[in-house]
This record gives sequence, structure tokens and C-alpha cells, in this order.
Amino acid sequence: AHFRARGVAQTRVSALESARIVLVAELLAAPSDLARTDAEVAYIAAVHRELSAETDIAVVNLAAALTATAAARATLAASIDAAQTGEAVSSAVTAFYGSAQSAIQSRLSSDLAAEVSVVLSAF
Repeated sequence: AHFRARGVAQTRVSALESARIVLVAELLAAPSDLARTDAEVAYIAAVHRELSAETDIAVVNLAAALTATAAARATLAASIDAAQTGEAVSSAVTAFYGSAQSAIQSRLSSDLAAEVSVVLSAF
């Protein structure tokens, strides 16, 4: 939905929709946790390929940014789970973006880090 709303080419939207259909079918048919994990990994790879193609940011750089932000995402999830108020959730999200941006900047060049940060926050 985010891709479509941003005016992305229909071929990319179709590729993402197809990847999701395959994911759901493979999850439903999966005989084991390993098979479900493999289906999720394949789906994530398809999303990364389409995002990379749309933004001209190499898949390896998107992956590096996601790896770099893993701790920030874990902290965000824990903070939201513990939040008692909307203000606490807002503070957690604000802290997440600061931590994620710092992590991305430490892994990628400053120009690329800025571009990746914008892309990841948009999608």
C-alpha cells in the first residue's frame, strides 16, 4: 500500500503483491518452523529487491541499515510494550528514530546514510 500511495510503477506493486501471495501460500503449507522461516526470508528478500530497485540504494546497503538498527528496533518494541501513555509511545518512537539514524550513520557514508534513513522511515 505504501508503494502504491507513493506512485511506484505498477510492475513493482505487482511484484510485491505476488511475493505476498507466495508468502501466505508457503506459510499455510509449511510443514515446519524452518519452512516458515525460509518463506519469510524469501519474502523479505523480494521486498528488499523491489525497494532497492525503486530507490537505487543497493540491497546490501539496505541490509546493513536494517542490521545496524536491530538494537534500536528491539528497544522500541520493549518501550512500546511497557508504555502506559500515548506520551510514552511518542517518546519511544522519537528515541527510536534518533538511535536508528545514529546506527545507520555509523555503518554507511553520510550521504548514503541520509538517503537510507529517509527511505526506511518512508516505508
